[in-house]
Formats: sequence, structure tokens, C-alpha cells
Amino acid sequence: MNLPACTDTEVLIIGAGPAGSATAIALRQAGVDVTLADRHDFPRDKACGDALMPDTLRALECLGLGDRVLEPALLAESMRVHAPDGTAVDVPGNFACLPRRKLDQSLLEAARDAGVRFLPRHRVRGPIQSGDHVGGARFSVAGVASPQCVGARLTVLATGAAVEPLQAFQLLLRRTPSALALRAYYKVPHSIARTHRHLKLSYDAAICPGYGWSFPGPDNVFNIGVGIFSQGAGRSAIPNLRGVWDTFIRSFPPAREIVSRGRPLAPPRGAPLRCNLEGAQLHRPGLLVVGEAAGTTFPFSGEGIGKAMESGLSAAQAIIKALRDDGSRTDTAGTRYEADFRALHAARYRGYRRAQSWLAWPAMCNLIARRAGPGSFASQRLEDMIQERGDPGDLFSIPGLCRTFLESRPPVPPDADRAPASETGPPPRSAIFPQRWGFCDSRRDLPVFDGVS
Repeated sequence: MNLPACTDTEVLIIGAGPAGSATAIALRQAGVDVTLADRHDFPRDKACGDALMPDTLRALECLGLGDRVLEPALLAESMRVHAPDGTAVDVPGNFACLPRRKLDQSLLEAARDAGVRFLPRHRVRGPIQSGDHVGGARFSVAGVASPQCVGARLTVLATGAAVEPLQAFQLLLRRTPSALALRAYYKVPHSIARTHRHLKLSYDAAICPGYGWSFPGPDNVFNIGVGIFSQGAGRSAIPNLRGVWDTFIRSFPPAREIVSRGRPLAPPRGAPLRCNLEGAQLHRPGLLVVGEAAGTTFPFSGEGIGKAMESGLSAAQAIIKALRDDGSRTDTAGTRYEADFRALHAARYRGYRRAQSWLAWPAMCNLIARRAGPGSFASQRLEDMIQERGDPGDLFSIPGLCRTFLESRPPVPPDADRAPASETGPPPRSAIFPQRWGFCDSRRDLPVFDGVS
């Protein structure tokens, strides 16, 4: 029998996606000894919409990585949301698009530059346990015959939507995902790319209550995809995902033009989504769960990168406090992390879940969108929802509906989709990121990292 070869670390993080890397970087910035393990070599591909929403940009800025990570990204200053009938509402804000292959690699490089030890090709097999306390993890390593183990005072699970790690660590509450998504990359001529400069999120009637997207990335490459919820919004069974993607391409004119005029770079690739802080425990003694493993992806829109990173920052803050203030009582980290993260975000997840349920009534969504003229109540509430300045329930509720229809505003034309020919592309970086934002000091839901004494 081969006995595992063991090493020790202060904090072991399993999974080197945005949540795991953000946790690792924040801990290292506070002087914590960190080991980061992943089953893959990097760079590696990852099925995702690739849109970096305002919460992602804030998390990057909190880590001091905004300029570094976003250097190769395509920047945008608005998102265009399409109702089921095609009515388009422009939502201003700071957005970017960067393929996950590049984003995750950049974050991992930043973690390694900060002093995090990285263990590639480490597939987690289960916890090291002492009673109910998790004290690290066991791994199988590609090309290595004997099992490996890493002992740790605290362990962080950041393994995405995969069920097996959650089950191995006795955290799984629901096997089925909340949603499924499928995306493909298409490279188009510059003349086509410049007319589709907005990030577009569509609740097209042909796939509603699902959603689709067309996101412009660097080098005239577009991410075209769909998401289908497995529960709620009138969904009784999940249809064939590739069939839904094909339907979306036929029905949504911007996607149809990009696919017909573009060159596919790879076959469509799908992934499960775990949403709404459901499906798994967020901690057990010695272990914290972050990112999509904890269900941090938003329902309604499928946004996941930003909240995954924010969960990592919250977990890091709880770990730092446990190591600094609580001494040997490291089990307080998990309890504090879950309490803080839910206190900050649970109401927002409930609001997004309510918004998702409204997709079962496409006609109602159409009417709201048609009342969302510039400066209107509906337009402002949608902007607040995406910028996280307000509760989605402010719009997707009976009072919100009444306010929307009592207000007198001109309707939004349903076919306003293209940028004028004179507009040549996204704004310059200096127009969107003119200076360091300092969100860690101003936002109460992002921690300030001040070291471990």
C-alpha cells in the first residue's frame, strides 16, 4: 500500500479559478502561507460568458489588479438588455470582456507572484480529517503513482460547479445544477465587430424563460451563448441545450449575423451553473466553500465571476481574523464567513430569484422594457440592479410595476440595436478607468486586508 506523501501549509485552497485565486492573493497580501491546488495545468479553457461585470471590476481593484488583469480585455461602457420582444434597454456602467482562459491565467500568475505555491494536476480525492475537523486534503497527481496530501490549518474549496468535491467533503445538498449554459467563440471581420460593440443580454421570446448573450471580446472574437434554468420560471424540464443555442442564433439578429459572418474558433462548450447560494453547505469545521461551489452565481442573468471573487475576499477576511484574533480557534472562520456573506448578499440573491421568476411572463417583461426610456424609473432601477446600488425587487415587484406604469416616459424603440457607423469601437481605457477606484475603502461589502500580526 502506498502511503501519501504529505506537505503542510497554513491555508490550502483547492481550485484555481477566480474564487480560489482571489482568496489566495488576499491571504498572501496579509502574510498568510498559502498553497493553491488545481486538477489542471494552466492556461486552460473554461465555459463561461466571459463578461466582467461591475462587481468583478471592483474585486480586481480591491486586489490591486485592475490594470494588470484588464490590459488585454475589451472595455465597454454599457450593456444592452433585450426583452423577449426585442425591446432594447441600454444600461450604462463599467464592463469588460476577457476569455476565462486569459482571466484565470492572469489571476493565477498574480497569486504566484505574491508567493502562493501552486500545485497543478492535483485532483482532490477527499479531506484529511480529525473527527469532524478538516485538516487538509488528499490528492491524486497526474504522472505520480503514490497519493499526495496537503495538511492545513484551514482549507478552502473553490472547485466550481463540480459535484464530486462537494460530495467528497460531505457538503453536497443537491446534485442537480441550477442552470446549464452553452457558449461558442466566433471571430468576425472588424467591420462587423464595430457595429456590435455593446455587451448584449437577451431574454429572447424563442428561448424565454432562458437567456442568451452576445459579448464582444478582444481581437474581434465574440462569445455567443445561452443559459437555461433547471428550476423556476415555469420550467418543467430542460430542453436540449444545443437545440436552444441553435434557436437563439436563428431568432436573435445580432447573434445570427455574428455566426453567419464569423468563423467558429471551437465547437460550442457547455457547463452547469450552481446559483442562489443553494445546493451546498458553505462551511464545516476547518473548511470554507467559495465561488460556484457555494452557489454564488446569480439566477436570472448567470453572472458569476464577480460574486465568486467577492466570496473569496470575504472568506479571506474571515480567515485572517481567525488566524490573527482567535488563535487556535480557527473553526470560527467558517461561521463568520457564512454569516457575513449572507448578511451582505442574501437579499440580492432573493431579488434576482424573483426577477428570474418573472421570465415566466414574457409579456410583462416586454411592457417594463418599453417603459424603460432614458432617465425613467425602470431604466434607473435596472441600472441600480446591475451596478448593485439597489434591490432587484425594487423593479420586479408589484410596487415596482405600478411605479413603472404610472410614470410618463416615451417608449423605447424595439429595433434600436446598432451603433451609428461613425462609432468605431469601445471607449479608451482612460475613459472607463481614469484612476484607482479605492472600492475596498468605500464599499462595506469588500474587505480591507491589513495583515496578520
